[in-house]
Amino acid sequence: MIGRLLKTDGPEKYKVATVLARSVGEIHSLNVPDAVSLDPMTRISEGVTVTWANMGAIHGEEEDFGVVLSRYMGKGVQEGWLKSMRQQLVVGGLEGVPKALRNMRDGVLSATKYVVRVGDTASIKGT
Repeated sequence: MIGRLLKTDGPEKYKVATVLARSVGEIHSLNVPDAVSLDPMTRISEGVTVTWANMGAIHGEEEDFGVVLSRYMGKGVQEGWLKSMRQQLVVGGLEGVPKALRNMRDGVLSATKYVVRVGDTASIKGT
């Protein structure tokens, strides 16, 4: 979906941070079980810079970095120089995702994080 949302035909430069691998080589470095199938992000134009964020490492070999980072971010929030991005709740849970994706594509909201509550999905509320 990300690849189809980005327009790479203009002079703008785009950057994407993701927890998904862009290449097969990165998939192997994720240490996922063989039963899990991950497709690399092959539909994102080569003109887009993709950064792979592996924050799971702060629970292992990068634990000290995680402690420092979380304290620093807490200080930024407390002092007001670090703020969260605007959030928009997607009405209808998972059933509202197509509309949210169209809104992203059409630029209805800019610099906004769409939040989906799976429990708000009507088709699964009774389960």
